[in-house]
Amino acid sequence: MKPIALILLLIATSVSAQDKGQKSSIQLFLGKSFHGTGDVFGIEYGGIYSSDIGRKSFWFAEAGGSIHDDRWPLYYTNPSGEWIDASIHYTTAGVQATGGVGLKLLTKKRHDIGLRLGIMARYQSSSYWDYAEVLYPPLTNLDFPVAHFINTTPKKTMSLGGRGSFSYSFTFTPKFFLALNASIQTDSNGDTLTSATLGIGRKL
Repeated sequence: MKPIALILLLIATSVSAQDKGQKSSIQLFLGKSFHGTGDVFGIEYGGIYSSDIGRKSFWFAEAGGSIHDDRWPLYYTNPSGEWIDASIHYTTAGVQATGGVGLKLLTKKRHDIGLRLGIMARYQSSSYWDYAEVLYPPLTNLDFPVAHFINTTPKKTMSLGGRGSFSYSFTFTPKFFLALNASIQTDSNGDTLTSATLGIGRKL
């Protein structure tokens, strides 16, 4: 019953805000993302619903995800002299939901600058290992290298964290706008993600 009550409360708050002439909007976004120290590249995608609380503040709900991938290069020459690419690829992907409040730093007829701060819940799955070593043919007497992997931490995780976003939007029609978003987040799993995305939205 509690989730249903929360949803009804959010709907009632949104309707009340619109009745008072306050604004709400929805936005879809997609862009570049970096996992960790920025050396694992990927994409981030999602959507945001926001509704005014006051003249300079609003609440928002955001849902989305990210996919990052990279490879560990590994090459060797087989007995026939052929060059072999045995590089090992890995992927880290997750989905998340964020809720929080925002501030309108600048509001003009066509230009808006804002800041969002929220609490985030994230599910993540990763194929990246904790330790690895390669044993080459002189050590194994095989014709190819052998990779040995060790995992010491969970590869499927649920975590809580915080997410902050800075955004600029340009309204090109009375109802539609383009947005540039820069975000950073960290969570209880120790993961840090940064992103730069382009969004398109509609004022409701």
